[in-house]
Parts: sequence; C-alpha cells; structure tokens
Amino acid sequence: MFENCTSMTESPILPASKFKMYCYLRMFNGCTNLSKVTCLASDRLNRFYTNATMDWLENVANSGEFTQKSGYSLWETGKSGIPNGWTKTEV
Repeated sequence: MFENCTSMTESPILPASKFKMYCYLRMFNGCTNLSKVTCLASDRLNRFYTNATMDWLENVANSGEFTQKSGYSLWETGKSGIPNGWTKTEV
C-alpha cells in the first residue's frame, strides 16, 4: 500500500486486532524515512500462518518507535516484526 513512499515518517494507526492473509505484506517496505509505527493487533499466531507482516518494515529508518497493544510483547525483531534499533512502547 505505501511501499517505497519515502516522504512517510509515521504510519497511520493500524487498529485491526486480527491479522488476515497477507494484510500488511510489504506495506511499508522501502519507506526509508518511516520511524514511527502503531500496530494494535494481538493475533501473533495467525500472523505466522498468513504471512501477514512479511517484510512489512524492510528498508525503513534505522531507528524509530513501534507502538503496540498493551500486554502484547510477542513481536520478533527484524523486517517482518519490529525493526532492529527501534524502541517499543505500549498503549
């Protein structure tokens, strides 16, 4: 959806609580200035089976802030989770 949008610095809030097949696949890939993402999903198990966030944050800013749903700490790091070098906060 936003792939290679180099002017984007902050994602829209992603309020969906459950992941669907490929829903965020490569969504922000190449958004080199993106440094703030808010994702309120808490359906981690389904994400793996549906490839919902595969490469979604590849080639984004080297540092940033990832805001997640409170109590949901199961995100891995890297281009398909929370980018390395980013901090996590909860809402």
